[in-house]
Amino acid sequence: MAAIYSLSAERPLAHAAGDVRWQALPDWASVLLAPHGLPLDEWLRDGAAQVVKRGGHRTVYRVELPQRTFYVKHYRSPGKVSALRHLFRPSTARREWTKAVEIGRRGVPTVTPVALGEQCRNGLVRDSFLVTAAIPGAVTLDEYVANVLSQLGRRRQMRCRTELIIAVAQLCATAHRAGVDHNDFHAGNILVQHGSDDAQRRDRAKALSLYLIDVPGVRLRGPLNWRQSRASLIALHAAWRGQLTSRERRSFVRVYLAARADLRISPSAAEAEIVERTWEYAWRIMRGRDRRAALTNRDFYRLVTAHGVAHSVRDFTAAELAAVLADPESLIRRNLHRPTKLSHSSVVVEAQLNLGGVPAPVAFKRCRRKTWSKRLAALFGPSRAWRSWCFGHALRARGIATPRPILVCQPRGVCQRDSYLATEWIVGATDLHLYGWDLARRSPVERHRRARQLAEALGRLIGRLHAWNISHRDLKALNLLVVEQADRVECSLIDLDAIRFCRRLTSVARANDLARLAVSLAAHPWAPRTARMRFLRAYIAELPDAGIDQREFARQIAAREARIARRQSRKGKPNV
Repeated sequence: MAAIYSLSAERPLAHAAGDVRWQALPDWASVLLAPHGLPLDEWLRDGAAQVVKRGGHRTVYRVELPQRTFYVKHYRSPGKVSALRHLFRPSTARREWTKAVEIGRRGVPTVTPVALGEQCRNGLVRDSFLVTAAIPGAVTLDEYVANVLSQLGRRRQMRCRTELIIAVAQLCATAHRAGVDHNDFHAGNILVQHGSDDAQRRDRAKALSLYLIDVPGVRLRGPLNWRQSRASLIALHAAWRGQLTSRERRSFVRVYLAARADLRISPSAAEAEIVERTWEYAWRIMRGRDRRAALTNRDFYRLVTAHGVAHSVRDFTAAELAAVLADPESLIRRNLHRPTKLSHSSVVVEAQLNLGGVPAPVAFKRCRRKTWSKRLAALFGPSRAWRSWCFGHALRARGIATPRPILVCQPRGVCQRDSYLATEWIVGATDLHLYGWDLARRSPVERHRRARQLAEALGRLIGRLHAWNISHRDLKALNLLVVEQADRVECSLIDLDAIRFCRRLTSVARANDLARLAVSLAAHPWAPRTARMRFLRAYIAELPDAGIDQREFARQIAAREARIARRQSRKGKPNV
């Protein structure tokens, strides 16, 4: 415990309870430790403790007692290999304690560790526990943006966003100048404590307090150079690139560099490097995370039985998933009176499944291989339902609107030709064709207002799709859902088995996708030409290479649109 003694302002009190050895700060020991150790089970039973995060190697609890509020992190070391590592390095909880104290000593705001426990068996440290004091009123940065900023009025929200960007830039500069290199730097590892309205009126600089958390893997060194700082900023920006305007990003970079006089780089050059490398970083990280939908983890569940293989989200129970896998066709039979699509290759019906114990409407789809050649090819590749399951979760992780996939079933059998997919049912949604024909019957003022909103929503959706180097080879009006709200129009993609991920999506591929959509929308001649230009502006604004010549790009789309229309006409296919 020498490291703790030398870095902590107070000497921890030692306490042994069974095979767990505890150390706690003097004013916390009586609150935390009973004769048998940390009474976590009792707190859970009494409702004083609740799980806030659960993973394979770590569980985090929030405990609210009359005297104190704090967090308990339980780090697991399930195997012998991880226990043997503790012969050569401290446990995860001990590393986080030591680094949190050192980070605080260097002047970077972080949590205060108050107790440490290590489970020892046969001379090896197994599980470890860290207790940190809660910061009153603090939430993570992503929760603050989603739940606090979104509730403010427009003017106050803009002011708070500006203050938040400045505060985050200053925190980054302080940490990097102090030599704190966070190995997992994202919005979930930054806490925001919002001051009272009176405090904000007195001093806006103190309206927000930010703290760095989750620090066991932090590297402590001298002041970070530009290459090291850039890598950290790229990791932070990767999750926010679609939510920051270019003006906000420039403001962040200027504030950061103003606090880093030791760096010799211009704000414009720094911003250009961050933007370019952020997309590369995000693309690489997301492709790795896409595999999560195929595994059992905190978000998804995988079930293998004699009937086949199924996957579902966690709010659909394993027992219900097994029942659907045993007879997926029964959901089709029971809901044939509520069809939404009937064709040779697929059937879609509106059904009901229990999600989180509550009946919820879903779209249940049966995908069928029509020919023997396609069934034979399916033996060597994924089914259509499986592709839609994987692509659906991949698109949602990238902020691209699509109905959430709930479950996928792949029954066993060499000659099995069916696979099944359930997605959330979007209430009030209609496909783009039906919405367009509905608009044609409205008054000219209302029609043009909604057409402008629709063009911008479609441009943002498809622009974000192409920004991620994703192509939809069947991009047509029937595969786009529209939901009309009071002040806006929302669009989402469906029929995702035609999705294709590219290492680099060329301008030709982009133009082909948009030309296919334009051919489909030829059924709505009332649509004003200005709506198409509004669509293109919104589309180009989403791309990382926003320097596209809009007029030249529009000519490319028009040429490909005419070619596709002629081909459809020769084959006798409708332009839908």
